[in-house]
Amino acid sequence: MSSSRTGTAAFVVLFFTIALSITLACVGFIQNAPLPTTGDESPATSSEAVSAKPQFTVGEAEYIPEPEPEPEPDPKPESLAYLATNSDILSISSSKDPISFALADGDSAPTLSDDASTSITSTMTKLLGEDRVGGFLLIDLETGRGVVSGADERVFGASAIKAPFVHFMCERWLDAGKASLDDKVTVDDKEMTLKEAIEDAVIKSGNDSYKMLFNTYNSGWSTWLQSMGISGKIDPWERNPSYTARESAVMWLEIYRYISEEASADNHAEWLGSMISSTQVSFMRHAIADNNIKVASKPGWYATPEGSEYKMDGFCEAGIINEDGHCYLLTLMTDVAYKGALEDEFENVIQAIWAARSDFATK
Repeated sequence: MSSSRTGTAAFVVLFFTIALSITLACVGFIQNAPLPTTGDESPATSSEAVSAKPQFTVGEAEYIPEPEPEPEPDPKPESLAYLATNSDILSISSSKDPISFALADGDSAPTLSDDASTSITSTMTKLLGEDRVGGFLLIDLETGRGVVSGADERVFGASAIKAPFVHFMCERWLDAGKASLDDKVTVDDKEMTLKEAIEDAVIKSGNDSYKMLFNTYNSGWSTWLQSMGISGKIDPWERNPSYTARESAVMWLEIYRYISEEASADNHAEWLGSMISSTQVSFMRHAIADNNIKVASKPGWYATPEGSEYKMDGFCEAGIINEDGHCYLLTLMTDVAYKGALEDEFENVIQAIWAARSDFATK
């Protein structure tokens, strides 16, 4: 019995050993078997298949993702835009010290720098001396900001009034068809056209021509001044009246409105603009004009002759300044008795006032 059992046990062990060998052989065959291939491709091992990465191509080029778009810039603040009115100018401070102002609703007066204030005060003091008076207004015609001093000092305007009077003639006589530039007129016993007489009065500051114009065409002048709100103390019957920097600014604001309108066959705006842009004498133009700054102005100057019962001392100028398309109105009125030696001092004041515009520029 024990011999038979021993043989049987050995047979069982041998059977399971052979079966296990066959099983392991089959598993090895399956693991080492090549992957199926298609066409002419080289067979790939299982490790290659796992590690392979897809390639993205667009038109045979490597795909590159588009960059993130740049953020939109913050919108720029809108520039302040405000054209002064006659009422604005009439309400500006009468301070005798240089001060800044802002005319647009909601706008605050800019700060006038110490340097600007000192420069204006010192140059004005040197020009005026101890016994003379004067005033000025500089207005940015695109923002309503500016600087002022002595706006109500009344002085002899001399020939500076010629440009406002000719503006009145353009609108009330020529544009209205009551007069023509071809009309014949007589100046100092010399016959000429009305056009020639006006150009002589404005460009050359001819006194005889202006005297004829005022005496012939002053009808309606008083009403004209009244319509602007400045008729109070300007004598409408005086050919060369005394007036203030404030009143001068109002008259020149009307000139600006007129010449900045679109010229047409029905008005004389372009012609008036060309005359005041080519006056033979302009202290403003000499003081500040350059390739980027254009000046259209009319000065006036006079010294009372010895022994005269009338005081007619005046050194004045008013005009429109165009700096790269940005327009300003500047008027400087003094009762200084004109003499050539004072021209530099007058221009120094103009330069000091003009420099102050940087203090009230919009940011």
